[in-house]
Amino acid sequence: MDNEAPVRKDLSDGDQDIVATHAKLDAIYVNTSTDKSVNIKDGNGVSRMLIPAGATKGNVYSGGDSKFEKGIKISPDSGATGDISVFYKKWDGKS
Repeated sequence: MDNEAPVRKDLSDGDQDIVATHAKLDAIYVNTSTDKSVNIKDGNGVSRMLIPAGATKGNVYSGGDSKFEKGIKISPDSGATGDISVFYKKWDGKS
C-alpha cells in the first residue's frame, strides 16, 4: 500500500488524532525540537512508541511499519512544544 501524505502536528495543541482507521506507522520526523516527550498511541489508547523530550530537529524515528489498530494518535506531555510529521500507510487490518 502507498504512503499517505505526512501529517504535521504542533505539539502545543495536545492530544490529536493522526488517522482514525487501521494504519501502519512508517516514521516520525521532528520538524521543530521537542521540549517534552510524546506518546504515539493506537486507537485503543495503548502507548506504542515514545518520542523523547529533547528530540532535535531532523531526527527520524522509525515506526518499522508497525500495525496500529483503530488509528494513530499522538499524546504529548502537558505543555509540550515543537512539531512532528507522522508518515503512515493505510492498512486493511488483516495482512
